This record gives sequence, structure tokens and C-alpha cells, in this order.
Amino acid sequence: MKIRYSLLAAMLVVFCAAAVHAQSRQDAKYKERAEEIRAEVWGWSLPAFKNRTVPDSMNKESGVVMARHIDISASGRKRKREYTRIVREMVKINDKAALEEYSEFNYQQFSRSLMSYPVTETRVLGVRIIKPDGAVKYVNADDAVATTDDKTDKQRKLAISDLQVGDIIDYFVCMEQVLEGYQTFLPETFVLGDDKPILSYSIHTEVADRFVTQYRSSNGAPEFKRKYADGTVELDMLVRNIPALPMSLWMSPIRQVPLIRMNLVEINDPSLGGPTKGTVMKNPATFRTREAATKHVLGSRSGTSYATVPFLGDTKELIANYKKANRDATDRDIVTFAYYAIRYLALYRVNAGDKILVGQGRNYSTLNQRRFLLYLNYILVKNDIPTDFVLVTSKYGPDQDEVMLPGDYEWMLKTREKDPLFISVEGMFTNASYIASEFEGQHAYVVEGAKVRREDGFADQVDLPQTTPAENAKLEKMSISLDDNMQLLNIDRTTTVKGHLKHDDQQSLLLFEEYYEEERKNMGVKTSFMEEFADSRRNKSLAEEYANAFAKARKDWKDIFKGEIKGTFDVEPKEVSKFGITKMGLQHAKPDFVYTTRFSLEGLVKRAGNNYILDAGKLIGGQLTLKPSQRDRKVDVYMPFARSFEYSIDIQIPAGYTVEGLDKLQQNVDTDAASFVVNGAVNGGKLTLNIKKTYKHAFEKAAQWGDLVKVIDAALAFQDAKLLLKKA
Repeated sequence: MKIRYSLLAAMLVVFCAAAVHAQSRQDAKYKERAEEIRAEVWGWSLPAFKNRTVPDSMNKESGVVMARHIDISASGRKRKREYTRIVREMVKINDKAALEEYSEFNYQQFSRSLMSYPVTETRVLGVRIIKPDGAVKYVNADDAVATTDDKTDKQRKLAISDLQVGDIIDYFVCMEQVLEGYQTFLPETFVLGDDKPILSYSIHTEVADRFVTQYRSSNGAPEFKRKYADGTVELDMLVRNIPALPMSLWMSPIRQVPLIRMNLVEINDPSLGGPTKGTVMKNPATFRTREAATKHVLGSRSGTSYATVPFLGDTKELIANYKKANRDATDRDIVTFAYYAIRYLALYRVNAGDKILVGQGRNYSTLNQRRFLLYLNYILVKNDIPTDFVLVTSKYGPDQDEVMLPGDYEWMLKTREKDPLFISVEGMFTNASYIASEFEGQHAYVVEGAKVRREDGFADQVDLPQTTPAENAKLEKMSISLDDNMQLLNIDRTTTVKGHLKHDDQQSLLLFEEYYEEERKNMGVKTSFMEEFADSRRNKSLAEEYANAFAKARKDWKDIFKGEIKGTFDVEPKEVSKFGITKMGLQHAKPDFVYTTRFSLEGLVKRAGNNYILDAGKLIGGQLTLKPSQRDRKVDVYMPFARSFEYSIDIQIPAGYTVEGLDKLQQNVDTDAASFVVNGAVNGGKLTLNIKKTYKHAFEKAAQWGDLVKVIDAALAFQDAKLLLKKA
């Protein structure tokens, strides 16, 4: 036995040594290739990267992109393709915000998919700092720290320690990709804009003529200059002096900023109609994209069968039991129940072989939208309820007249009623009547059944409905008293969240143990998985493991609520004595999410002689602060959705004190785009404040920006509002 163990140990040593040697060889190969790429990129003779001067008019900008260049090449054989993408950028650092932005780089040094046809990606980072006196300092990328170092995923983080305000940072990322089998290149999008001004933006592509280059120029973007030589198609573009745009604040770049989308396709792709070598297809016809998307829907719909629908027997049983218990159920009732049944079976139900996951992480589980809708459609057809598929593009994606790829479309399901139900899914808590905010108000095409009626492949067109501010509301009701020492605010709070605003709160605050039980009962499932496990000799220990996991999740729950309070008021609660969920908002019939908290805050009351100053404005939490560069806006406003925030605050006035300054708090800023209203009154020793902020629409023309600014400024100013508690 000792000999056998010694032999095994020796084999392990040899194996480990071989693995270490292979890794060392791979690292050496990467380092050698990285040095080659850095020498090549730093040696580019592009004039824009030799410029060291920024116009004086831009000195107040946080940062200035002095040069940005994207270089792309694609080549390869039938079963192996190679793709290289280099993005190089040179930025002048004008303030601390820009300094912080560029003080660290996170990148994926290596990745390899484990699909049937592998894709391998290797990235090389190069960084150098150009000082005001012209001195150039190269940053050693070998100093990057590994954040993950798996065999198929190597993540790195590189700190730029010597970067200072006034410096220029010149950096690039090179991605080399190898695709095997039938994998295709991912499309590119070149957005000719940034939240910083850009002095020079250039693009160069070299694509082997065995590929067809499709591209679309949108929103006034210029066209490429084309050259063909030696079996390669070259495209070039140069744009100068691009002004800064508020890219990070309520914009849809793909609809508002000049851009070019590019896609590379095999020349023998039948959908292209037989193009010749070196073909460049500019602004392809949108009806062909819609036609391809329609065929995909119809093909997927007709291809769905008993074999491809998961847990079909369980779904049929749940629906049969529901119809038996609700004999007067309408088709719409059955549609919504089937929706929740599939959601329950896919995300809520627990099987013995499942990984134990009961903490907040489970709340972020998602479903594949298209597969979910195909399953639901199949089940509804089996229940003699016909539905139609809908093709829609996001307001953060291309307009219907600018689509380029079938993947530009998202799918939804539509019932055939006078007041149709539009159906989609996002995650654990999406209701059956849910339309994602990015699709609200968008023009859509309806794919009717398995037979196409019109040449463009669509039977009908429809505009998706939009929600109102009242449907997307957060309502805070607070009862507040001061402690005996006049230092703490004791707050009893009930929060009601509606519509699109509730999803984040549900994900962060709900406990699986509780919402599983509620939805199990909604589905008419009589026995919980805990009871089933407890009654099973094989799985009895699992019941104990889940009980322990539930106990830990519940123990952590208080800290989660503490985090919610701190995130809302920007103050760490002194004590949290009560917290919980009163309404979960799991289904459309009871859509509101409601939770309660009781806690104390310090730091909002300050002594002033015999009197006290109350920071009343802090009770509505943090407010949006506009950067100076965001105040003058010339582009339309794409907000997530119409919404409102309402606060009903009762403050018990301490005995022997009166309130002064209430008249200064009251205001009514009401515009066509938004409003901010504050009302207050003192009655019977109680101060009541009613505050409401409303964004009336999801979209505003640029001309309305001033109206929005008035409300944003009013809400921000209210944060500094104070009341005097004066000794009587």
C-alpha cells in the first residue's frame, strides 16, 4: 500500500509540475504577444495622438477626449475565424472626477467559452501617462492584480497610481478573438459621442472579402470611405470636434447620437441574396430584417412541441385544478393563471436535487423571455386561447425604421381581446400585465398565427400602452417623534411602491421563505416542499438544511433593511426595532409592494441655544444633482418612465415648543413636464408635511428641459430646508 501511495504521490507531483510548466509557457506566450501589440499600437502614426493641446474653451470640461481610434480586422478560414479589435483613447484629465474615472482599469485578460464551438478571447491593455512637461511614463500592465484566475476566465485590475489632474492618459485595449466552427462575429456599434468633447474620432476596418460588411449610419453619422485591395475591404472614417453630450442622464444614444452599426456575415449566407466578394451593404432594407424576425417567430412557434415544453404535466394539472375551482373563470383569468403557474414551476418550486439558494441572491433569478412566451403560448393554445406574438424594439434600441438585425426585436405576447393583455417577463416578481418600461409607448408589429397575411409579414400594427405617474409611485407615510433628549428622530414608516419602481425593492427586501409560501397557496399547491422533504426518508435531512438556511436568511434580513434605510436617508439608522413586508406585490390583482419599518435617526436635529433646528428636507432622501455641463441641454429627454414620489409626514411637536419657518418650506412648482409641491400645517401639537414630486411623462422634447430643471432644482433645494423648534 505504501508503494501504491508513493506512486500516486509521484504521479500527482508530475501532473502538477506539468500543469505549472504549461501555465508558465502560456504566460510567457501572452507576455511576448502583449509586447508585440504594445509596440505596434504605440507606434501608430495617427496625427491625433501626437497632439498635446486642448482648446482653452474646454478647460472647464471634466475631461477631454483628445483622440479616439478604433481599429478592426477580420479574417479566417471556413471553420476558424480571427477577429481583432483595438480601441485607443487619449484623454486630458481636468478635474478630480475624471481623475477618479481613469485611476483604475478592470479588464478580462482571457476568456474561453465551453460551448460546442469554442470562442477564445485574449485582451491586452496598454497605458501611458503624458505629463504637462511632455514626459511620457509607461504603466507596467504586469502589475495588474488578478480578481479571478480561472482556467476559462482571467480578470485583472490595474491601478494608475501616478495619474494627476493636468495629465493626459493614453491607453488602449486590444481584443484578439478566435472563433471555431459556426460561431459568428458579434455586431459592432460606433457611437460618435461621449459625455466629454471629442477632438478626433477615427475608425479603420480591414475585412477579408469572404465576409460581407453590412453597416447602417444613423442620426446623421457620416459614411465610410471604401477601398478594396488584395482580397481585403478597408473602410475609414474621421470625425472631428464632437461636442459633449449628457450621455449618462436620460438619453437613448442609439436614437439620438450619430452612430454606425456594423455586422459581418459569411458571403454564402442565403439571406443575403448571393453577394459577390468584397460586397459592402450600406443601410440594409428594414423590411428584410422584419421578415427574418417574423420567420424566426413563426418557426419557433410551430417548432414548440410536447417534448420542448418543461414540466408540462405539472402545468396542465395546476390549470385543470384552477379551472375546476373557478368554473366561471374567463379566458383572461386562465391566461394570467397560466403565466403565474409557469413562473412558479420555473423559479419558485424547489426540487430535491436543487442547490440550496434561499437568500437575496435567488431574488435576482431570471427567465429566458422567448422560451417563456413560447411555452405560455403553447399551453394557451392547448386551452383553446389564441394569442399573437408582438415584435417591438426598445426605446434604448433602434427605431423600427432603423433596425438592422433580427435580434433588434424583442418578443411579447398579446391576447386577442378588445382591451388586449400584453405579456412579457423579466424575473421572479414580474406581473402578468407587465410591459417593460423601455417598450412602453413603442410602435410594434403583431405576428398573427402561423400564416402571414401581408407582404411585410405582419397582420397588424399597434402602439404599446404607457403607464402614468400614479401607476409608478413610491408613497412614504411617516410618523415622527423626538426622543427625550431631543437628539433622535423616532420614525414609524410605511412604504408603498407601485409599478416599475417596485422591482428593485422586491429584489432587495423579499424573503424566499415568505414569497414561496404565498405563491404556493396562490397556485393551489397543498403541500410545501418542506413538508414533502420532512415526510420523505430519503430527503428528511434536506428539510433540516433548508430550515437552517431559512433561519440564516431571516437573521440577515435586519441588516438588509438597515441598508435600505441608509440608502434612502443617507444616514445610518441608530436602531431598527421593526421591519417586515405587508404586501408582496407578486400578482397583478394585488400589485402593490408594501413594507414597514420603525427606526431612529440621529444627526437631523441640532441644538441652537434653547431651541432646536430640524433638517426637515432630509426626510425625503437624496435628490438628483445636475452637473454644470448637464444644465444646458439641447437633446430630447428619455426618462425610464413617468413616476411620482409622495411623502406624508407627521411630526409630533415636543411639549413646550412651537414651529417656525414652515412658510418658507411651502412651494408649488408645477410645469408641463414635472412638478414639486410642498404643503404643511400645524394642528393640535402635530406638524404635517405633504410633499410630492412628479415626472409626468417618460419622454420630453429638449424644449421642455427647462421645466424639468426647475423641478429638479426645487427638490434639491428642499433638501436643505430646516424648521426651528422654538422654546415657548
